[in-house]
Amino acid sequence: MTVTKTAQNRIKILLTDTEVITCFGDYDALYQMSPKVKLSLQLLLNDIIATSNIQKNDCKISAKLHLKRGEGCEIILSLLFAERLLPYTECIFEFSDSESLTLGIKTLYKSNRTFNMQSHLYEIGKGYRLIINCKNPKERLFLLNEFCTKTSDKAEEIEYTKEYGKPLILNCAIEKYGKAFS
Repeated sequence: MTVTKTAQNRIKILLTDTEVITCFGDYDALYQMSPKVKLSLQLLLNDIIATSNIQKNDCKISAKLHLKRGEGCEIILSLLFAERLLPYTECIFEFSDSESLTLGIKTLYKSNRTFNMQSHLYEIGKGYRLIINCKNPKERLFLLNEFCTKTSDKAEEIEYTKEYGKPLILNCAIEKYGKAFS
């Protein structure tokens, strides 16, 4: 058996024909992946992973087998890192009047019935600000740009709105406003 680290997150294992038959019985058993073969393969891979020091936190390991009857087997182990979860961010959508606010929220409410985001509505000056807290609010809620006059994710503007704006609907503003005007 030959174990080679081909990249930072990849290991290549070569088993000879004799090693395949010794470990797994025969090629047909390896093709069928019987429980006995799976257990043997798991034990072999666990040993290689432990000795090669590729195990990282927050990742899974993918194993690909390439069998060549009479020649042996090649196993490629790859680390699959979990996708980084983007943090929730707050974003302000500013509307100049109640008509554009109503049209924007109605459109958003009708297009997306599953809301897993916090939203708050404030009146500030002569306009309205909708603060939404979710992943990538500017990208996910791009359709609001048709109705709003300004979009911002600056922390200073968000805090200013929360402190000096008149709260109209706190918590679930999109759902409450959308239901009321749909």
